[in-house]
Amino acid sequence: MSYFVNVHKDTKKVRFDILKEIKEIKSILNSDKPCIVVSNDEHTVVNWAPEILGSAKTQGIPHIVRRILLDACEKGENVGAGSAELILTWAVELAEELIRSDVTNSNSEVDTKNVQNEAEAFLENAQLGTKLVSENELQNILGLLSNNPKIASMVFQSLKLAGLEGRIFVDSITSDDDTVELTNGYIFEYAPYSEVLDFNERWDNRLVKIAVIDGFVEKVSEINNILEASNSDVAPVILFSRGFAADVLSTLAINRARGTLNVVPVHIPFDEHSANALKDISITAGANIVSSLTGDLISSIKFDEMAVSSQVVIEKGKIMIQNEKSSVNVALLIRELQEKRSKTNHEAMQYLIDSRLRSLSSLAVRIKCSHELEHSIKTIDLLLRTTRAILASGVINLNRWDPPGIFKKPTQEIIKIAKASESTPILAALVTIKHGTQAALELLSIDAALLLDRTI
Repeated sequence: MSYFVNVHKDTKKVRFDILKEIKEIKSILNSDKPCIVVSNDEHTVVNWAPEILGSAKTQGIPHIVRRILLDACEKGENVGAGSAELILTWAVELAEELIRSDVTNSNSEVDTKNVQNEAEAFLENAQLGTKLVSENELQNILGLLSNNPKIASMVFQSLKLAGLEGRIFVDSITSDDDTVELTNGYIFEYAPYSEVLDFNERWDNRLVKIAVIDGFVEKVSEINNILEASNSDVAPVILFSRGFAADVLSTLAINRARGTLNVVPVHIPFDEHSANALKDISITAGANIVSSLTGDLISSIKFDEMAVSSQVVIEKGKIMIQNEKSSVNVALLIRELQEKRSKTNHEAMQYLIDSRLRSLSSLAVRIKCSHELEHSIKTIDLLLRTTRAILASGVINLNRWDPPGIFKKPTQEIIKIAKASESTPILAALVTIKHGTQAALELLSIDAALLLDRTI
């Protein structure tokens, strides 16, 4: 990133140019075309919509104006879901009013400190109008926000199932039907070897012994200790490994068919999608990873010292592990992944981390959209984030706001675009005042003495 400083002699001209750019953005907003877009992930990214990218410049006043506005939208959206459009409208309306007053009156100079003080006082007063919502009110809000009864119903059901603590995921891959599925346990999408356990067969056992092996099981003798110990009472065992030799699989399959062993081998391939799967499985199961890289021998695994999960269910390519004892360590891993997720803009990396987070969520709701709703995935994601914010912090009726004079026009404009003005999320409203006002003042600070052009 490089910075260039341009000195301008005519302050009024700079302000007129800023005003021109603001009017262009307003014209796009008034045309009902999207001016900003929000990505469909938990860590929101705001950017200009494709419709106006053609007119965006890489430097000069147009670039500075748009960058300031987008920075405000990003900051607000990360706190108050659904606030980006409100912030953009608020900022351009307030900036236009302040700059127009400045350029048309040579004896007038905007008191920015006074604007900031009024904004802070308005923020405090706005919070007094916060109201928590009932279940019926939430259903009404969802109907107003979505304009699609099916989407509103799916979101409402997922919120009821997940509550405030549970995680909700929207699958990016469509299915034949619209479904809302509750999962209670750590779910990994890996199928056992079909020679031992048929894909359509359900394997449901309690007090399951688990071994996690970062390597290839080449001989039966390497796991003989496990087989002999589990044979006495046909104890349920799962072996996660990078691979198994044919004679090992054959031995496990024959003995399971006879009813003398209940040992299921699961192949975890080493690729970009499953590189960290053994680590995640080991943490959820409370098991140590046996790896030749650290000098471990598979044959040294002791049956009595193997990790035990309270219940494991295998069905149709999915393995669900229930283990209450691992909740603290799983929570730490989730926090670590979320931090990594927030620091990367690489879509492929974000997708991989999201996949891991889905597996590590002990209570999670998964929304799967049919082909009919495949274009509504982003809408559902935004609706989920907005309603979670509503449940956590409440709503406010914008029509009952009594803003100071300088904020009356911006308030009127955001009321127009709020789809449910009687139930706007309070977080979205508050960040609109804070970041929208700050953006307007930053636009006003671009003057003839110092103009900062930023190019990326």
